[in-house]
Amino acid sequence: MIYQLLAIEYSHYFISNGNGSNITQIAARLNYDNINIFVLVDSDKDGCKYKENILAIKGIFNLDNVCTLKDLIPEIYNNCTIEDLLGKEFIQSKFNELYDEKFSKKNDLILQENKAFLEQIKIYLQGNEDLKLIKKL
Repeated sequence: MIYQLLAIEYSHYFISNGNGSNITQIAARLNYDNINIFVLVDSDKDGCKYKENILAIKGIFNLDNVCTLKDLIPEIYNNCTIEDLLGKEFIQSKFNELYDEKFSKKNDLILQENKAFLEQIKIYLQGNEDLKLIKKL
């Protein structure tokens, strides 16, 4: 699936710093500077909201260059994020490493491939007594 995304040909690429909440402001600036880009957001609730807000800017933005992951890859599940395209094994191994480091013990989470990985991790941690040691996810 990640190869479908990488095959998109566009003249300008910009990668946000991982904080999706700033994407609307960045898009507004790019529109002001008339820099035509392709905008790709997660298919979760926030990503759909960002898509809607960017399309409302109009100008250079339209349904051809503002998409969610689900728009590009319809067969993926709802609420998919870019992290879900990294693969279950990779995400599971990184979570296991971090959990082991933070709590000095193993976890029993087994990620399911048909649901958003980060959402599964969040639910697991919220139900875990060890999380009381952490103030914010």
